[in-house]
Amino acid sequence: MSVTIKDIAREAGVSYASVSRALSGNRGVSMETSKRILEVAKRLNYSPNGIARHLVNQRSKTLGLILPDISNPFFADIALAVIHTAEKAGYQTILSNTDWEPRTQERQLLLMREQRVDGVILKPVQDAGDDIAYENLGLPAVLLHYSGSKVVSCVDTDHEYGGYLMTRHLLGCGCRRIAFLGGLPDSRSNLQRLEGYARALRENGLTPDAQLVRHGPFTSENGYALAKEFLQGHTPPDALFCGNDVIALGALQYAQEAGIQVPQSLCIAGFDGISYASLAQIRLTTIRQDRQRMGETATNLLLDAIEGNAAPTVQKILLTPTLLAQATTGEINRSESLPIEID
Repeated sequence: MSVTIKDIAREAGVSYASVSRALSGNRGVSMETSKRILEVAKRLNYSPNGIARHLVNQRSKTLGLILPDISNPFFADIALAVIHTAEKAGYQTILSNTDWEPRTQERQLLLMREQRVDGVILKPVQDAGDDIAYENLGLPAVLLHYSGSKVVSCVDTDHEYGGYLMTRHLLGCGCRRIAFLGGLPDSRSNLQRLEGYARALRENGLTPDAQLVRHGPFTSENGYALAKEFLQGHTPPDALFCGNDVIALGALQYAQEAGIQVPQSLCIAGFDGISYASLAQIRLTTIRQDRQRMGETATNLLLDAIEGNAAPTVQKILLTPTLLAQATTGEINRSESLPIEID
């Protein structure tokens, strides 16, 4: 039979309440008594009943994390940051994957509620839609996209600025026919990157061409297919600005197989700054998002909401991305002042 608090209290000659306080680290028990209780608990091989403790505390000490594609290193980095930050605070994390499917996201949210997580961090599948859908989750939540909701906090990157920054960089490299190989058309982050792309073109006297814009999954297969489509056309682009690094790696693969020299004949750029895109054999030019900071910030916001460590105010945190110019884009026209980072 398992050892209970009553067994420890009887052995130590103290009340049940004293044992409970000592084991939970609460004040109200002298150091001498607490030491005796802990020694008895150790000698009896006491193991706390986590389920019972959580029922009493009304907390599971567990967070839910719902991401659309954990095979993408970008989301894997965020997941690690969330898990490590939660562990430091004494929380465990349940991680789930939606594969960018709305119905799967609904099922995962239901599962999180059934598992009685204390709160959830969510990267919505369709983040270009109505944010009100995330206001009635029935538990504290933080979104990993910029939300107009007045009751849900969020953490995100300034995607419009990132799209603008990269397009300016490509223009500075001498590119004028820049194709945008975007991700899902109902992704707000994707559409904001497209807005930044179009703004930079207009500021430089170029009219955005709808024929140079394509959308598809955030996958290397999509990047490969779109690059093939564009580069086999009659008037191929001189640059491919991809909606994320995974798409860019697919585009780079096609360019190499087709014998197209990068960056001499074609510039290729991505978005996210995943680690292996900077390997010596690749050195992809990209917009770098701070995944570590995103994960840590989202977790701390959620823990504050759960534990009441801060005023119950909704926070909108927008992080500024940086441009990492590497081997897949050409020399920059130094006559134009561009806020870039050379690696």
